[in-house]
Amino acid sequence: MTQNPSIYKINLKHHLLKKHKTTEAVLRQILSTNPIVKDPKEKNPEPTIHVIGEFTYYLYVFEHKERASNWEDFLPPELTQQNNFSQKLLSLVLFIQTEQNLLTVVGGSAFRIVLPYLDESYGLNTYSHIMERDRDELMSIRSRGITGNRIGMKEQFRKEFRIIDFIKFGKVPIEIMVKLAFNTGNDHFSFLKEKNNERINIEVMCYLWEEQLLEFP
Repeated sequence: MTQNPSIYKINLKHHLLKKHKTTEAVLRQILSTNPIVKDPKEKNPEPTIHVIGEFTYYLYVFEHKERASNWEDFLPPELTQQNNFSQKLLSLVLFIQTEQNLLTVVGGSAFRIVLPYLDESYGLNTYSHIMERDRDELMSIRSRGITGNRIGMKEQFRKEFRIIDFIKFGKVPIEIMVKLAFNTGNDHFSFLKEKNNERINIEVMCYLWEEQLLEFP
């Protein structure tokens, strides 16, 4: 099965995390403020741990009841009284410890667990190290002016428009959907390419998201 998850980075300099010396201690701190679990005894479950090469994966899975299905409101009581329309919602947090960073992927409602601890500049900072300003092609961008005006202004582009052209207008990107130059795709995302002449689309904000579906490593 394939997915195209957004990848976030945990800010280990966060005031609640920086005192912790091990990954396990950092994760316990993050889970201790888990807003989707009400029972304190269930806030810090034991993770499932898996090591692949230099990466260590920590998986937390939470099940909790969601409101009844909309079908219960649609159907008459004569049809619903003898049936259970409650739905279970599955939420998960996957942490990936690399040599230098603690990354995370979330599913369901679990984004609220990691939100206070995210490195908000991760996606844009990462892209700034691999970008080719005169070759990367903008598909859409949300930006603000250098003076802070027009926060959240979003523009979409149908024809070729290079990121270097956008920077010339004195705007600061805060969310970018970009078609990477061939060289950048080959150097950093070759594992995503199905064809040699294929160009890779990524979205960057506080996260990295690849348009192509991925299999687990």
